[in-house]
Amino acid sequence: MIQFLKNPDTVINYLFAIVAFTIPLPMLINNIAIIFLILGICIVLKSNNIKKIRWNYFFILSSIFFLQILGLLYPDLNSNSYKYIERNLVFFLMPFFFLSYQKKVNLRIVLLAFSICVSILCFICFTNIVVALLKHNSSNNILWNITNKNLAEKVGLEPIYFSIYILLSNLYLISKYFKNKTKNHILILVVNSIILILLGSRNITVSYVFLTAIALAFFLNKNKLPFRNIFLIIGAFLLFIFSIAYLNPVIKWRYISVFNTTSLEKNMPHYSEKGARLRKQLWTSAIEIVSKNPILGVGTGNYTDELKRTYLKNKYRIPFRKELITHNQYLTYAVMFGYVGLLVFVVYMAFFIKYFYKNKLLLPLLFLISIICICVTESFLYVNKGIVFFAFFSNLFLINHFHGKKTKSPIHISTSSSSTWRFIDE
Repeated sequence: MIQFLKNPDTVINYLFAIVAFTIPLPMLINNIAIIFLILGICIVLKSNNIKKIRWNYFFILSSIFFLQILGLLYPDLNSNSYKYIERNLVFFLMPFFFLSYQKKVNLRIVLLAFSICVSILCFICFTNIVVALLKHNSSNNILWNITNKNLAEKVGLEPIYFSIYILLSNLYLISKYFKNKTKNHILILVVNSIILILLGSRNITVSYVFLTAIALAFFLNKNKLPFRNIFLIIGAFLLFIFSIAYLNPVIKWRYISVFNTTSLEKNMPHYSEKGARLRKQLWTSAIEIVSKNPILGVGTGNYTDELKRTYLKNKYRIPFRKELITHNQYLTYAVMFGYVGLLVFVVYMAFFIKYFYKNKLLLPLLFLISIICICVTESFLYVNKGIVFFAFFSNLFLINHFHGKKTKSPIHISTSSSSTWRFIDE
C-alpha cells in the first residue's frame, strides 16, 4: 500500500500486466485481476479525469455493450439475456476506466506478461507430447490424443482460444527477438508454433502464417536485409509450418476435411462429425432465422432456443443434440439483433481498423485482422475467454495511443496519420 501511494502509476502498470498474464488462466483468477485493476484506477482517479473523457469515443468503444442492453427490450426476455449482458460488461468497464486513467501504459510489460503465461502453457503441452510419444508409438490414436481438443484440455483451454493467444504472443515475441537477438526467443517461438499447429485451428493457423510473414517482412526490411534474404527467411518459416502440418496425419486430414468430408470419415473417424458439412448446417440454420427476423433479430435470450428449434425442424441431429451455436460471430449478432446489430458490430470493428491503419500501428492492426478472420468461423465473442481477451487488448492498444498523443488534450485523436509504421506504440 505504501508503494502504491509513492508510485501509483508503476503499480497500475503491473496491474495491467497481471490482468494480461491471467487471461489464459481460469476465469475466476482473471476476474479477480480485473477487479484489482479497476480498484487501482479508481484510487488514482480524479474528478478532472472524468471531465476530460472524450465521450463520443467512449460510446463507440462501448457500443457492443449498449447493443446488449437494447436486447432487454425484447418482450419474451429470459435469464439468458442477463447472463450474456454480464459477460459483455467488460465492453463498458474497460473503455470507461482506460479512458479515465489518461496515462500511457507500458505495452511491452503487458505483452511480455501475457507472452510468458502463454509460453508456459505451450511448454506444458510440449512436455506432455514428448512424454506421450516416448511411451507409445506414433499411431493415429496417439497422435489424436496429443492434437486439437485433447491437447488444449491439458491446460484447461479450448483450442480456438489457446491458438489465438499463441498468435498474439508470437507476434510480440518476434519483435522481442529482433530487439534483443537472443536464441531463447527463437526456441520459444518454435515450441509455440508447433503447439499452435497441433491445436488444429485451421482459421487461426492460416491467419498466423500470413500475419507472421507480414511481421517478419516488416522487421527484416527494417533491418535493411536484401529482398532475397527476406524471401528466403519467410520461405523457411512457411516450410517449417507446412512440414509439421503434413507430417501429422490428424492435422493433415483436418485440413483435407474442408474440401473432402468423405475422405476424412474414412481415415479419421474421430472427425466424422466435424468439418465444412457441420458448419454449413449451422450457418444455414442461422441464415434461416435472420430471414424471418431481419431487422431486430430474436434477442440474446432467444438465441440458443431459436437455433435449437431450427435444427430440429431441419433434422440436423448433431447440432441439436450438442446445442451448437452458429460458429460465426457475424451471424451470431445477426440472429440476436438482426441487420441493425450486425451493422453496429461491423462499424465497431471498422473503427479500430481505421484507427490502427491511419496511425500505422502494425501489431494492433494484425491483432484486429486476426479477430476479424476468426469471427468468420467462430462465435468468438460469445464466450468469456474471447470477450475479455478482445476487449482488453483492443481497448488497450487504441486508448493507450490516445494517451500518447502530445497535444493539449491527453486523449485527443490527431487527424494526421503517422509518417512511418511502428510495430508497437511505445
